[in-house]
Amino acid sequence: MTVEAPVSAPYTFEFCPADNAIAPRCMLLYYYHNSANHTNFMDFTLLKHTFHQTLLASLPLALATSVSMDAPPLGKLTAFVNPRSPKYPEVKRHTDHEHTIKNMVARGFARGSQPPVLANMRMLADPLAGDALAMLEVVYMADGVGLAVGLSHAVVDITGFRMFVEQWSRLCRSTVHAELPQYKAQKLYIDRTEFWRMVTKEPAPPPSPFDRHLEELAGCPESSADRQVSEQEPSATYRITVPDVLLEQLAKSRRPADPQPSVPALLSAILWKALVRAQPSPHPQFAYFANSLTVRPLHKSLAAFCGNAVTMKYIHMPVAHLLHTDTQDVAVEIHRAAREFTGGQFARIIRGYMEPQGYMGRLARFVENGRAPRLMVSNVSRAGLYDEADFGWSGPEKIVFPADIPQGLCIFLPMSSAGGIDAYLCTTRSVIESIAQDDQLKDHIAIYEQGPE
Repeated sequence: MTVEAPVSAPYTFEFCPADNAIAPRCMLLYYYHNSANHTNFMDFTLLKHTFHQTLLASLPLALATSVSMDAPPLGKLTAFVNPRSPKYPEVKRHTDHEHTIKNMVARGFARGSQPPVLANMRMLADPLAGDALAMLEVVYMADGVGLAVGLSHAVVDITGFRMFVEQWSRLCRSTVHAELPQYKAQKLYIDRTEFWRMVTKEPAPPPSPFDRHLEELAGCPESSADRQVSEQEPSATYRITVPDVLLEQLAKSRRPADPQPSVPALLSAILWKALVRAQPSPHPQFAYFANSLTVRPLHKSLAAFCGNAVTMKYIHMPVAHLLHTDTQDVAVEIHRAAREFTGGQFARIIRGYMEPQGYMGRLARFVENGRAPRLMVSNVSRAGLYDEADFGWSGPEKIVFPADIPQGLCIFLPMSSAGGIDAYLCTTRSVIESIAQDDQLKDHIAIYEQGPE
């Protein structure tokens, strides 16, 4: 079973700056149930060959012969690829006599129900240390087979990834019998603790503009308007559903720019402007913040954040600039800022999520001090459309949102029941009413107040 590679000549590839030495993996978990008790069910040799050939055809960068850095520790990272003599990653075989697919299905693929070799896989790779940019673990159980595919974000371009998933799924199914049911549980998950241990091998980065601006905000006097709103108007969590039709219109409305903003970045700009207009006389020094962590569901819960680490970046923008800048230009600034950052900045952001005195802790203190109406955090992505960057998720998932969303925190989710984007926002009703009347949104969105789950 062979798939022709589209590239035959050697070439080099420059990594995203955030991938320097650290390459978070996108993990795909597949489970196939051997309900008919076929012999030689999913032959290991055939699986290994299929995996290598699919990589060669769809994501040849994953077979990089060598990876080098021009100026350690945070220099340009370059991979050399020769598809004629690829460096095939090792494919590992395991046997598990304790876990069964039947039990996993009954428990909804909860982490404790899955084979430890898959549930506890290392989510990060260090290509400079020789770690492969792709991996496959095969676990044979009593009633089926579990497959874990790990692909570094450094190699996962949208087109190649979709092609890989389609080819890999099709070729794997051909090694099984078509009438057998297939169970899939896919995830994109970054172990922040492990990531931080790896990153802190480098010197501590200097304070970022984000940290300095938070310090400036902490010293700003609370405005009377902020205090009145926080005392008189309760907040709630709202779900803003943005269907595909609006996403398509937003994509078409983008004017040529370098770079052209992503649709989520443009949606962020529209929401920012709507929110700042709805705020009661915000302090002139106040700036909205954007967190470009691409949030992904993990076991149907967002109690802990998980996401595509290479798009994580904080952005802040003064109110005066936001109000007097065209929406398209704001979107370009958001998009550009989400792309341009260093590994050191990213490391600091990760630490901010882990420490009480970090970013989320500071947000919580602003809320406690009555500054909530002046806060806005939104999620943006480098991808053009979320449905094109939905790394393997097979369909809409029920999202259980954490009960303690800080006021002003807005999170975009990649899938909604309407096939577009859901934005969850904790704010006051007056702010939501202003958003509902925004000229660019009012005819295309639905807003729901979220009750307790």
